[in-house]
Amino acid sequence: MKNTKNYILYYFQTASYSFVNMIAVGTIFQTFMLECGISKPNVSFCVSTVQIIQTLTTILVSKFAENIKNVLRAVGVCLAAQSIPVLTMLFICLCSGISLDIKYILLFSTNVILGLFMGLYSILAYKQPYHIMKITEYGRVSGQSGVIAGVIGALATSVIAFALEKYSYFSTMTVVLIFALIMAVGSGAVNLFYTPFDPYSKNKTAEKINIFRYKPFYQLLLPNLLRGVSTGIFNLIAVIGYDCKILDKATSAILVTLAQIATLVGCQTYSFIAARRKSGIICLISSVVMLLALPLMTAGGSVKVFIGLYFVAFFFVNYINHAVPVLVAENIDYNCLGQYTAWRMALHTAGVSIGGALVPILLDALGGTGTLLISGITMLPCGVGYYIFDRQNRKNRVW
Repeated sequence: MKNTKNYILYYFQTASYSFVNMIAVGTIFQTFMLECGISKPNVSFCVSTVQIIQTLTTILVSKFAENIKNVLRAVGVCLAAQSIPVLTMLFICLCSGISLDIKYILLFSTNVILGLFMGLYSILAYKQPYHIMKITEYGRVSGQSGVIAGVIGALATSVIAFALEKYSYFSTMTVVLIFALIMAVGSGAVNLFYTPFDPYSKNKTAEKINIFRYKPFYQLLLPNLLRGVSTGIFNLIAVIGYDCKILDKATSAILVTLAQIATLVGCQTYSFIAARRKSGIICLISSVVMLLALPLMTAGGSVKVFIGLYFVAFFFVNYINHAVPVLVAENIDYNCLGQYTAWRMALHTAGVSIGGALVPILLDALGGTGTLLISGITMLPCGVGYYIFDRQNRKNRVW
């Protein structure tokens, strides 16, 4: 199989990025701030601020990203930048005499810096596959890398949880952070060893495209926004389950485990299906299944039904989350891929915020079943829109 070395390097890079991201900006970072004595409002402010900065950076540098000639080198720098907050956390672990205010300033400022790099990375990540593999292989490789990252993430969290039961928090985190630092540097260094793969050079040297004059941007504008609204509602599934008096502390914890299992199984099966390059039909079928499954989760008030259908819904959400980026890479012109990605993510993020804000209102007005029905209805245009777009553009692809 050609490009085997590139695939192996990509698997390692994806798994490393996922692990370090969990440490540097994810749940472990949030827990670390709380263990340092930083208040919950300040933690929330830090996380939300960094997310806003990352989104704004993605939009502001989208045109600049189109002019980057060495995409692989730029991606490597962005991934290596994950070491900045990791180093800060390690410094705090080793220097116990630092005041609370200084800890917060250090953690906040280094995460803001990382947010800038991740804003650029979120664009370049969609360009990188063009430089290391056939774009027709991207769906399969993306699914397989998701499985590997999921397994490593599950193992890592299990080992960390086991270590925390036997050792102090900061002693455990010192070891974890040293390992994360190695992984962060390694994920960036990987880009020095890829064998360049560039079969579309003529297409990529064409005249630059203005995103606001690019027809696909408007064709997929509503699907991207409504997918975000649906996701924003679904992200608060535990809140909906509590409101319907179906979930409690014990049963809600099961959702986390089910989500991990659904992600692993979904990634693995998607990698096989993606080989047929049917991302559009995957989006359509998945959105229809969600429309049918979501409102039934709370309809009967049964915990078993709720948990079972949650697994089904999350499984197909995972399909959509993989199929949309693959479909974008297959169909959107390389010369405006950065701009399109930036605005697609901005629309999706805006939709997620709207969906999350609507949940309390919808629960009061429609109850749990009605709220989840809205989530299913708003996901349907995503499936239909991407399916139609995929069908219309299939004959125009460079491969």
